[in-house]
Amino acid sequence: GCLIAVRFPSQGLLYEKELQLFPKDDFWGAIEISPYLGTVHFEDMKVINQIDLPDLQHVDKADKHIFTDELLRKIAEEIRLLPGSNCTLTS
Repeated sequence: GCLIAVRFPSQGLLYEKELQLFPKDDFWGAIEISPYLGTVHFEDMKVINQIDLPDLQHVDKADKHIFTDELLRKIAEEIRLLPGSNCTLTS
């Protein structure tokens, strides 16, 4: 099996507070260094500046397909990087 940790988007004051509580370099950085765990952080997604988060944390309905397609692409990339990975992404 395999495990991919996903940091879903947030923005504005909500994201600022999250960063105060869980600094990205300390918290997410510790997760990213695991060789047996893939990671996808929303800031690393190409489409993040193209989508709207109306309540600062949920992707707008109009952007759900572009976000989901990019998320699945990033997950597939991470799966390929896992050592000895025998997991596959199915739709």
